[in-house]
Amino acid sequence: APPLNTLDAAAALLAGGGILLEAVADAQLSRFRRDRGGRDSCAVGLWRWSRHPNYCGECTFWSGLLGFGFSSGAAQAEPLLAVGAPLMWLFFRAASVPLMDGRSQKRRRGYDVIMRAVSPLLLWPPRGELARSMPTLVQGHAD
Repeated sequence: APPLNTLDAAAALLAGGGILLEAVADAQLSRFRRDRGGRDSCAVGLWRWSRHPNYCGECTFWSGLLGFGFSSGAAQAEPLLAVGAPLMWLFFRAASVPLMDGRSQKRRRGYDVIMRAVSPLLLWPPRGELARSMPTLVQGHAD
């Protein structure tokens, strides 16, 4: 086997970071639901930066695996191996995110506000004036 290289290190950071991102997002959502209960929309922690940070973590993990595929030469030897990670990003963005957003719009107070202010998948700062008022709107205490 070839020695580990910089691409291996980057792939390990991506894969490990993706696992960590997904775990932190899931823990934050569980804590929010436990503390706040039922119908409020979560816009704290990572959930302020992405409507689906757990999905972002999953896709980041798969991107790390793709990095290992390129580093080892496997993706070059078998190009079909390289389509997995991009397909995961596409699947989550085109199928899972819209399905969960639709479900949340029906079930969660303030989710329409979150949809206008927060990135659907990637971690990205919330947008504009709406973002500054988002916590009070989401909690149902807007004036």
